[in-house]
Amino acid sequence: MQLPFPLEIIKQTLQKKKHLKMSVSEIENFQKKQFVELVNYAYQNSPYYKKVIDEKKISLDNPQLTDFPMIDKNTILDNFDEFVTDRDITKAKVQEYLNRPFTDKSLFLDKYTAVNTSGSSGTIGYYLFSQNELANGVSYSSIANGVHLFQRLAFIGATNGRFAGISLVNVAKRMPVIYQDFIALDINSPLEEIIEKLNKFQPTAITAYASILPILAQAKLGGLLKVQPKIIDTSAEPLTQNGRELVTLAFNVPIINVYACSEHLVMGIGKDEYNGMYLMNDNFIFEFEEKETYVTNLYNKTMPMIRYKMNDVLTPKNDLNQTLPYTLLENMLAREEYIPYFINAKGEQDYLHPIPLIGIYVENLHRYQFVIHGPESFSIKVIYSSGISVEEKQTAKQNLTVQMDEILAHKNFSNLKYEIAEVDNLPVDPKTGKFKIVVDG
Repeated sequence: MQLPFPLEIIKQTLQKKKHLKMSVSEIENFQKKQFVELVNYAYQNSPYYKKVIDEKKISLDNPQLTDFPMIDKNTILDNFDEFVTDRDITKAKVQEYLNRPFTDKSLFLDKYTAVNTSGSSGTIGYYLFSQNELANGVSYSSIANGVHLFQRLAFIGATNGRFAGISLVNVAKRMPVIYQDFIALDINSPLEEIIEKLNKFQPTAITAYASILPILAQAKLGGLLKVQPKIIDTSAEPLTQNGRELVTLAFNVPIINVYACSEHLVMGIGKDEYNGMYLMNDNFIFEFEEKETYVTNLYNKTMPMIRYKMNDVLTPKNDLNQTLPYTLLENMLAREEYIPYFINAKGEQDYLHPIPLIGIYVENLHRYQFVIHGPESFSIKVIYSSGISVEEKQTAKQNLTVQMDEILAHKNFSNLKYEIAEVDNLPVDPKTGKFKIVVDG
């Protein structure tokens, strides 16, 4: 029987707290049990995995992780209808749902939370979570922050889209006992507007992308921002050491680093007392490679992801204190996007944050990149889906223009000039080997 969502969150949180008291060996045994259950469920319900398991003669009683092939975003997109475990889910239905206005808050098929992202490869992907899986994926937030009743939560991030961040914090609206009030501020609103709304709202907790926190810290130190939260969560991007020192100086509150993504939701929690970041081994199996990490998601049975390639580089460290029975990271090298500054319609300098640009979804738009040409112009290089007609390309270009104009108008950047140009290839950064959504021209 499916519990109401608030009760499911409470149930999952209590379960996670039990896991915190386990030993490392107990977590490993729990992990192995979850993996066997996942493999058997995938075999019974996912045609893609049934074929893989049959062809490779993988044991259902004692499956070995390395018997499975590595998968990535393209693997899922190319095999989507056979990959998912609910036969009512199709790629076409998901695409139609993602094309709906962002104001449509209904669940996909009335039971799934759907998120889309471009990810590190620049290819648009989409991921689904049942409500039980969503509760599982976000329950670590309560572990990270502790349970403080009647919080006033301010989220600063990409809000005009079906992104993982806003989907996670929207859970607050469904937990009125814990969250007295909630406000979502789009990260690409004018900075003065963000500061004004924060001052009026007076949050007790702030969740924000890492790159905007130093900007808020400078506003706080300069006397423009007049708030004093009790806790600050950061995610989506790395918070640099200089940025952390500035935020600590300005707010003097605990800063919690949440490692989360659209594919897997919350995967790790970092705190000062941890001396690093712990990965949630009860929900995931991590394989650490030199240039990437393979992640096996143990709780998402809607879209089983076994050995899913992430472009993040994770380095485990020797855990002398063993504060939690999980893997402790030395560092995490995730993608850090370039943040361009432009002159707005008022003649003032302001930033255009890349995260909302990363989440743009346009049907038949395969890949795209923003090239900054100066303080008043940029271009968008695009690669359309293969095999589409000239008319379909034109429609995709028009839809991209509509979304881009909305983003610029919201930020008071309607004065900026840009063009959309089709290209044959968008290479990765030769220095980092990663794809950049925004580059300096």
